[in-house]
Order: sequence, then C-alpha cells, then structure tokens
Amino acid sequence: MSQPIRLQTYLGLLLVVTTAITFSLIGGVILAYRIPQINAEAKAAVQHQASEKARLLEFALAGLEAQLRPIVTMAHYARLSEIGDTLDAIIDDGAQFNAAYLIDESGKIRAGGVARNGEASRVTPTGDLSRNTLFRATEKTSIAWSDKYLSAQSGQVVIGVAVRQGRWTVIGEISPAYLREGVTTVAGKSADQVLVVDRTGEWIAASDREFGPADNLGHLSIVRNALAGQQEGQQLAHAGGDVFAGSATPQRLGWTFIVTRPAGLANPDIRRALVVILFGFSGSMIIGLFIAPWWSRRLSRPLQRMIDRTHQLADGNYTGKTAAHSRIVELNDFGTDLQRMADAIREREASLARSEERLRATIENAPSVAIQWYDRDAICRYWNPASTAIYGFTREETVGRSLVGMIWTEAQRDEFIELIREIERTGEPTPPTEFAIRHKEGRLVTVLASVFAIPDAHGGHQFVCLDIDITERKRAESALLASQQELETIFNASPVPMSVSDLTRGCRIIKVNDAWVRKFGHESAEAFGRTGSEVGMYADPEDRARFIGRFTAGVGIYDDMELWLRHAGGQQFLARVSARVVEVAGQRLMLMVSEDITEERRMQAELRGVNEELEARVLQRTAALTESNNELAAAMENLKTAQGQLIQSEKLAALGRLVAGVAHELNTPIGNGLMAVTTLESHHRDFTQALADGLRRSTLETFVTNVGTAADIATRNLERAAELIASFKQVAADQTSSQRRTFDLQTVIEEILTAMRPTLRRSGHLVETLVPAGLRFDSFPGPLGQVLTNLIDNAVRHGFEGHEGGTIRISAARLDDGQVELRVADNGRGIAAEHLPRVFDPFFTTRLGQGGSGLGLNIVHNIVVSVLGGSVAAESTPGAGTCFILTLPATAPVSHRHEP
Repeated sequence: MSQPIRLQTYLGLLLVVTTAITFSLIGGVILAYRIPQINAEAKAAVQHQASEKARLLEFALAGLEAQLRPIVTMAHYARLSEIGDTLDAIIDDGAQFNAAYLIDESGKIRAGGVARNGEASRVTPTGDLSRNTLFRATEKTSIAWSDKYLSAQSGQVVIGVAVRQGRWTVIGEISPAYLREGVTTVAGKSADQVLVVDRTGEWIAASDREFGPADNLGHLSIVRNALAGQQEGQQLAHAGGDVFAGSATPQRLGWTFIVTRPAGLANPDIRRALVVILFGFSGSMIIGLFIAPWWSRRLSRPLQRMIDRTHQLADGNYTGKTAAHSRIVELNDFGTDLQRMADAIREREASLARSEERLRATIENAPSVAIQWYDRDAICRYWNPASTAIYGFTREETVGRSLVGMIWTEAQRDEFIELIREIERTGEPTPPTEFAIRHKEGRLVTVLASVFAIPDAHGGHQFVCLDIDITERKRAESALLASQQELETIFNASPVPMSVSDLTRGCRIIKVNDAWVRKFGHESAEAFGRTGSEVGMYADPEDRARFIGRFTAGVGIYDDMELWLRHAGGQQFLARVSARVVEVAGQRLMLMVSEDITEERRMQAELRGVNEELEARVLQRTAALTESNNELAAAMENLKTAQGQLIQSEKLAALGRLVAGVAHELNTPIGNGLMAVTTLESHHRDFTQALADGLRRSTLETFVTNVGTAADIATRNLERAAELIASFKQVAADQTSSQRRTFDLQTVIEEILTAMRPTLRRSGHLVETLVPAGLRFDSFPGPLGQVLTNLIDNAVRHGFEGHEGGTIRISAARLDDGQVELRVADNGRGIAAEHLPRVFDPFFTTRLGQGGSGLGLNIVHNIVVSVLGGSVAAESTPGAGTCFILTLPATAPVSHRHEP
C-alpha cells in the first residue's frame, strides 16, 4: 500500500502535471493547424507580392517613358540639332539612359547620343534600325519594351524602350544595373527575394547578388514554371531547399517578376511559431512550480475554518457568522448550510413582527385610500395619513372620538351605525357607495366608500371604512357633459352639410346639422333612422353603393369623391363628399361632409377652355423661340471658336514681344563684350610683334593694362548678359507653364519690364514703379505677368493713341485684410463714360477693323478672377487717364489653377 500524502502536496502535483499535459496537447494541435495555414498564407503572399512588385516597377519605369514622350513630340516641329541637345540632356552621365536615338519611319537614325566616360556624346546619324525587333514592335503599340540585347552603339548589354508617335520613334537604352537598383528599391527590406527575367529567361534584375547580367536562368524550376504561365503561388525546389514562389507578367513590359520566400523550417513564420510554443511551455512549467504549493495551501485553509464553525454551532452559538467563502463549491455549500441552520431559528422568531410591520406600513403609506377603523358605536379607533389628506382632520383630532360635528352630521352618524348593524347581522361588506362628506375647511368631498368587518383582539369586530376621493372625477364628468353640449352647438353651426350614420345598423342616419337640413330640404326627424337611399339624397342609387364600396376599401377614410346628390324638391347638384369613421363608446359612426361644388365645376370648365386656347398660343411661341435659340446656339459656338483663336494669337504676339525684348537687351552687353575681346585680340597681335622685335618694359606694362581693361569690360558685360538671360528664362517659364510658386512682387514686375523695355523705348513712353520690397506672394507669377503685360500694352496702344511722352505708373500696397492692391495707371486720353462698364466684356473694342480684337481686358479679368482669385476694376476720366485696380490675395486659392 502506497504511503499517504497530505492534501496540500497532492493538490500541488496535480496542478503541475495537468499544466504540462494540457500545454503539450494544445501546442501540438496548434502546430498541426498553423503550419499548413502558414504555408497557404505564404503562397498567397508571394503571388500578391509578385503582382505588387511588378506593378510598382512598371510604375517606376513609366517615368523613363515619360522622358522620351516630349522628344518624339518635339520631333514633329523642332530641328534635329535641338533634338540632339535634348537627347544629350536626357542621357547626361548615363545614370538612367546609356543611349537614345531618334528614328524616322524608315528605320534610319536621324539623331542620337550615347554615354561615354560619364558624359553624353553624339552618335553619327547613319545607322539603320528598320529590322530592329524593338523598332518593329512599335508598329503594333505606341510604347514597347525589349528583352536584353547587345547595343550596337554603346557595345553594352542593355534593355530598350521605344516610344512612337506618327512617323517618329525614340529608342532609349537602359543599363541592367539601373534596373537592379529599381528592383532593390521596390523589394525594400522584406525577406522575400525578387527576380526579373525576360521572355527567354535572361536575367534582367534581382534584389540579391546570386545571379548577374550574363546569366540565363531558364533552367531554374522557379523560372521554368513562371515562363510556362504558372501564375499562382507554389512550393518548389530551389538552391538546395524548398521555397514558395509566385510570379506575374505585366502585359506592357513582357517581363516575368518572380518573388520567393523560404519554406519549411527556413520560413521565419514557422520558426517564430515553434519558438513561441517552446517559450510558452517552459514559462508555464516554471510558473506552475511556483504557484502549485501556494494554491494547494489556499484550497486546504477553508476546510479548517468550516470545522471550527461546526464546533461553534454544536455549542449553541447561532449568532456567529460562517467564515469567508472559498473557491470550492462543495465547501461553500457546506458553509452556507451551516449558516442557514442558525439563520432559520432567528428568522422564525422575527417573522411575526415583520408581518405586522408590513401591514401597518401598507396602510400608513396608501397615498389615495383613506382607511379608518370604527367600533360598533361608530367611535374612531384608527385614522391613516390619507384620511388626513382627504378630510383635513389629524389623527389626534379623530381617534377615540365620535366624528359628529367633524365629517358627519347627526343623521349621517345614525345612518353609519345602522350600516354597521347590518354588517354584523349579515357578515357581508357594503358595495362601493358615493357619500358627500364635509372637509375640515367646510367644503364637501365626494368619496366612494366601502365598509367591512375584521376581528379585533378581544374576539369581537372592528369595522374598516375605505374611502376614495372622487371629487375631481365628478368635476371632470360635468366638464365632459358641457363639452359635448358645446360640440353639439358647433356641429349645428357648421356652414357645411354634415351627417352622422351608424355603421353597425346599415349606415342609418342618426344626426344631421342645420346646414344639411337647408341643403337637402329634409327635417332632422325625417332623416333619423333612415339611409341616404331611403331619404332620396342620391341622384343615382348606384352612387351610394359605389361610395360605400370605395369608403370601405379606404379602411374608413375617404376624401373628395364627387357625387350627384338631390334636394327634397328634386333639384340635383354636384357635391364633393368626404367621410371618416370614428368610435364613440364602442359604437362605429361615419361622419359625412357634402360640399356643393356645382358652380366651382362650371367655372373650372370655362377656365379649361381658356387654358387650352392659351396652351395653343404657347406652343406656337415655343416653336418660334426654339428656332431662335438654335440659331443663337450656333452663333455662340462660332463666337467661342473665334475667341479661342484670338486668345491664341494674343499669346503668340506676347511671346514675339518677349523674344524681341530678349534680343534687344542682350545686344548691348554682348556687343560690348565682343568689342572688348576684339580690342584685346588687336593688342595681342601688337604685343606679339613687339615681342619679336625686342620687348620693352613699357610695352609690357601697356599690354598688361590693356588686358586688364578689356577683361574687366568683357566680364561686366557678360555678367549683365547672364543676369538678363536668367531673368528672361524665369519670365518665359512663368508665362508658359503657369506654375504656382512663392515670389516677390517687386522682382516679378522688374523682370516683366525688362522684357518689355525695347517695346517701351520705341513707343517713347515711360513706366514708373512704386512697388515696395517684401510683398511676398504664393501664387502664379506667369498669369500675373500676362495681366501686367496686357495692361501696359493696352495703355501704349489705346491710352496713348495720338499722345507722346506718356507715363505709366505701377504702384502696390498691402491692405488691412492682408490682400495687396496693385494699381496700373496712365495719363493718356482715358475711356469714355459710356464704354467704361463694358471694358471687360469679350470682343468689346472701339478699334474694330483697326487691329483690336476686344479680348485683351477680357483675358485680364478672367486671369485675375479665375486664376489669381482676386478682383479687377477700372477708373477713368476722359482726357486725364485710366487706372486699373487689382485686389489680389497674397495666397491664391487652391481651386484656381487652370489657365483661362
């Protein structure tokens, strides 16, 4: 026989063993369920990653396509030398493109460049690519990508992209190293490996260094399956182990993107699951070894407390309490039963006292029932608070006394005693009866009272009187009766014929008002108890059946049915009939209203005739208006077309003036620089001759001085030319792109005036600027420059017509609300008052046929309002000049981004 052990030890071992077995089973089940799930997730993940990486790299390579599109567009109008410069700029140091060529429709290279030693160099346009696979692919699609091939120009293995538009094609050659960097960027820091191969299995790019540009990977199982069209995640053997592989082939690139992830124990998710389960098992065992002894002691303590409580009960101590409950149900039940034994004895002793307290609390707290107890001589023995509330007398005033002179008269007291005697004789309570009892304040209180007998403590009877105050109910009943009489009066006073019929008696009339009697010619007594047909109120008996049927289908509600009804004298009239069903005291009644609309229908018939005539006239007018609108729409479309052409002409004219200004302004510094260099060349010849004849110190000093002077003149003039070119480039960029940027208003205005200075100089007019520095804008300098150019040009061409030596003043100031007010004023001939409101209208001009299009100020208005988000107004006095006031926000609204 085994050695017995303590309960505490046994419980501790049981907890440790149970924990170990449970965790082992659960861990095994989790691994058996989770590992296939991880494998399925990995297959789906690599397939998703392949599609996603392919999409990302395709999106990244779209940037290279975007660089070639402008070149093939420019080929339709630009010179080959300009296109060659552009190709050199794109190739640059060969970071993206190794080479790029412009090819005509016959396959001849017309321009090209190749990167050599980190710089772009020109390619002699003699090659013929008409049989080139990539060139021929553009016959089917405007953009095509090639497999890897050896470039004839650069001598390197490259990837080609071709963009075709019309008869021109541009081919760009990209180094696989650039693609490898792109794939590495797309792959990111993920543990998955990304491999890109072309249609023949040639290596194009990869996220690792296992393979290189010279490798053909068609023999690998992951490549072979991908090229065979297996576009779902699979587990394949690769590199001495198993991997999950997914692939995707974008239609535009034609390459295959393969993403792999290790399988089996090499998969980080499976290793992570194993580690978590092992750590969980170890942790649970360690925690169990610490918790088991403490838990076993905790379970054994309550049993000892129960034994102590049992000793107390055996000694007759019922007032004590059972020790605190444990977490063991059986021990709790045992302790509860012990406590119930002690509590049952105490509960029996207190039960009777509680019952009496409940009864008295019920009587004392009844809020609306007055309860009194009387002996057989009508002496009050009990008076509850509700009795005080109803009658006004307190308990001290009534208990132990006769209530004569308080709530009763002598006669009422004698009547109550007689009632008590009847109850003693029969033993039956009295039914609820109304009594008028006097309140302490002298007013009468109507109560509904019931009296019955209960035993007293001496074997006799006490008589209980229950009173409910119904004074307010009686008053409400009186008010209801008065209301019914008032409704009866209103019913009879209504000017509309009304009748009430009993639906339960076949819709027989039980009430009609005075208007009904006057309209139908029947007295109330004559109609009472009869149906409408019996009275003869329907001109057609079938109308009544139709009305009742439709009324019933409408679930007791019907509005505005038109019927022909008849007067007692035989006259017929058309009536609008409405009906409702109401329930009164359980009786279903139909309220029927009949309104005479004979005259109304006659007027409507006349009105319909008038309307039909008006509609015919409207149709005639509508046809005429439709024809006129079609003609106006055609004219408007022609105007819009002409307006677009004129706006384009205005822009080209502005561009021409800008080019003329650039040429004129650059002429002076470049001419001065050329003169200085030419002079320096003459001094150099003289110095060379003097050197041959024998150089003297004075000649050398003169030559050095001349060289310094010429170099200084050339430097200053070339720096001025560089500043002008930078300014003109900024103005040209702003006016052609309409890009939003931050700028200083004073700087933009100076750049615009610099470009216009030759035009202004030829016109003989002066432009003054009073624009403070520091007025910063976050807006569109190009559209703003177009506005100022148009306003200045408008002043020169129109404001100063017939004037010489005019002045244009441009001023600006910041307003209190943060906006900037820009004024362009001239002292020319001004604008006539009748023309001023229309100066911003399209095609409005006073020089029609003399070169004026009428769109200059309309373009100004559209740009200021729609692009810059401001407002423009004009002020003018004939003979004194014109001022255009522009109110502009320092930050243009985001929604105003498009050129008008």
